[in-house]
Amino acid sequence: MAEPKSKVAPAVPAEGEAQQDAGTQIEQQQAADAATPPVDSQNADQGVASDNQEEQEPAPQVEQQATQDAAPAEAVAGLFEPNAIEVVAKCESFRRAGRVFSREVSKIRLAELTEDEFKLLYDEPMLAVQLTHLAEED
Repeated sequence: MAEPKSKVAPAVPAEGEAQQDAGTQIEQQQAADAATPPVDSQNADQGVASDNQEEQEPAPQVEQQATQDAAPAEAVAGLFEPNAIEVVAKCESFRRAGRVFSREVSKIRLAELTEDEFKLLYDEPMLAVQLTHLAEED
């Protein structure tokens, strides 16, 4: 006895079906394009011209402006760059790095400290240390 064979539909569409689907997609795209509202030709030309002008204009104007803006910003940033620390002891009196600190603010220029002294003061839990900027006269 032979068992009846069942027909199984192929997973891949036949060539004719694939071509038909592609053709249908193209027709649908063309119909969608035709359905979009018309654009005023004068405005469209102006939009194209302005796009082309933007692409053709050299970028140095933007670079010059950025350079001009950066120069004052750097000058201002330099005015507020930390050049000192303010230190306050969390108790009545505390000694660290060869200095005595109290509950009053002590200001020390960073130039007066070695790297090790700065680390000792900054890492000390009994001192509150804050970076600050001192004017040249102070």
